[in-house]
Amino acid sequence: MSGPHYRVTDAQTGDYAGISEEAGIVCGALEAWADELETSAEEVLEAIETTGVTPLVDTAEDVGRGSSERPTCPTLRHLAFRRRDVALILDAVTPEVEPYAVAA
Repeated sequence: MSGPHYRVTDAQTGDYAGISEEAGIVCGALEAWADELETSAEEVLEAIETTGVTPLVDTAEDVGRGSSERPTCPTLRHLAFRRRDVALILDAVTPEVEPYAVAA
C-alpha cells in the first residue's frame, strides 16, 4: 500500500521495514518517519508538537512500569499514529505540498 507522501508496508509482505500500516494505525521508527518525509527527526518531532497530535505509542515516553531508560535515539524510538493524524503531521512538515487526503 502506498500513499502519495509516504510508503507503508502490508504486514504480510514486509517489503519496506520503515513505516507500516495495519488497521488504520501507521507506525515506524522516528528515523523512518524522517526519511519518508525527507526531513530531520527533529522536524518530525516539531511537527507533532505543533499539530498537537498525541502519538498512540511513543517508545520514548515512560509507561509507568518502573524507571527503565526509554529509547530516544531516532533509530530506536518508535511512534504510532492514527492514519487520520498522519495527514496533520504531513501537512505540518511539508506545508508547500497539497494537503494529504486521508479516507476516514
